[in-house]
Amino acid sequence: MSESVANHNLESARIYINLLFDELIVYYQNAKEERQRLSARYNPDEEFTLLEEIELLTGDIRGYASQVKISGKLRNEEEAASKLQKMRVFDVSTIEKWYFESGEDFWHLKLYLKMLDYLRCLLIEYSHFK
Repeated sequence: MSESVANHNLESARIYINLLFDELIVYYQNAKEERQRLSARYNPDEEFTLLEEIELLTGDIRGYASQVKISGKLRNEEEAASKLQKMRVFDVSTIEKWYFESGEDFWHLKLYLKMLDYLRCLLIEYSHFK
C-alpha cells in the first residue's frame, strides 16, 4: 500500500472516529430517562451497579477517542490497543445479562452500548494504522 493511500485511510478513520465520538454524546443524552430508570435498580451483591459498569466503559473508551480527536493519535498505541481489546462491552457479565434479559426495553441505552462497542473496535483498528 502506498504511503498516500495509507495516510488517506488513517485520516478517514480519524474522521469517522471523531464523528462517532460526537454521535455518542447525542445517544447518551437520548438515553437519559433510561439511565435514570437503571439508577433506581441496585443489587448489593454486585461490586458495581449496571449503570456504574456502563459509566466505567464510557469513560475509558471515550477517553481514548478523545485522544484521537485532539491529537490524531493514541498515546502508547500498543498498550491502548491491548486495553481496548479487553474492554468488550458484552464481556461485562452485568451488562450482558441485562442487555439480553431486558427484552425490547431500554432501546436508546442499548443503541448507545452497541455504538460504544463499535467505537472501541474502530479505535483498535486505528491503533494498527502505520
